[in-house]
Amino acid sequence: MFHDAQWSNSRSTWLGPDRVLTEWQFHATKPDGITLRVDGLDILELAGDKVRVKNSFRKSM
Repeated sequence: MFHDAQWSNSRSTWLGPDRVLTEWQFHATKPDGITLRVDGLDILELAGDKVRVKNSFRKSM
């Protein structure tokens, strides 16, 4: 649907002993030519060296 979709992890990342938070942005052009920008946050809960839970939150701009 988005021929020029891009994700950028250039915002910030926080690493804790059992949790990782990373902010990202998604940019794309919709088929009707409208530019889409979405800010998001991924929260990863870790168990040893594995990801136990991944939650994503996003807000369209």
